[in-house]
Amino acid sequence: MKSGLLISVLFSTTVAFAGERMSVAVCNIGDLPATVIEHAEAEATYVFQSMGVEIQWTSCGAEVDAADARMRPDFIVRVRVGGHIAKAGPTSLEAMGRAFMNVDGAGNMADVYYGAIQELSHLYPVAGAD
Repeated sequence: MKSGLLISVLFSTTVAFAGERMSVAVCNIGDLPATVIEHAEAEATYVFQSMGVEIQWTSCGAEVDAADARMRPDFIVRVRVGGHIAKAGPTSLEAMGRAFMNVDGAGNMADVYYGAIQELSHLYPVAGAD
């Protein structure tokens, strides 16, 4: 089982964007090596292409806060090296990140905790951390 860092964050959007294109800004807050981010993006691209969804990857920049909504990415993923939230066990999915929602229940931003994902990949070496 090969899992990508961003796949779980984006998977729930597949139905809404089937046959579509979406833009995703990746904020590398933890200063992970670029190769880790690139590999995770490639894995997520592969999965979403098989469902007819094209992803345009960008890094965080001025477009995230652009006044013109058409310039903003559809999703923002912030990758953090450390950071853990309370977890029920060593493989709890809660520990690998969290999504943020507006008061109306919509959301387009998630945090991913690379440290927790690395821990999981050490427990189950069949999955790569990136």
